[in-house]
Amino acid sequence: MVFVQTLKHSAARYQQLVSELALIVIQIFSKMVGQNQTFAESASINRPPLFTGENYPFWKVRMQIFLESVDRGIWDVVLNDPFVPVDIVNDVQEPKSFSQ
Repeated sequence: MVFVQTLKHSAARYQQLVSELALIVIQIFSKMVGQNQTFAESASINRPPLFTGENYPFWKVRMQIFLESVDRGIWDVVLNDPFVPVDIVNDVQEPKSFSQ
């Protein structure tokens, strides 16, 4: 019987914690909406980090990590421009077609 009472007490405490957490989440989102941000910042691997105009060096590192998580060569393209293979035809360089 004591176990059942303890279990009921634990379930009630769990519900209380979930309610408190929900209130905290609502407060956080209401602050984000108050900042007029269209998209909230997150640590999603599917969406690049949002630059809000503040702390550029931090954002740059996060963007580099995000791009390198997609493909390691992408950051090299950002820094050095893309490499475009060329054919030399009649002493003129022409970009190769994608089918070659």
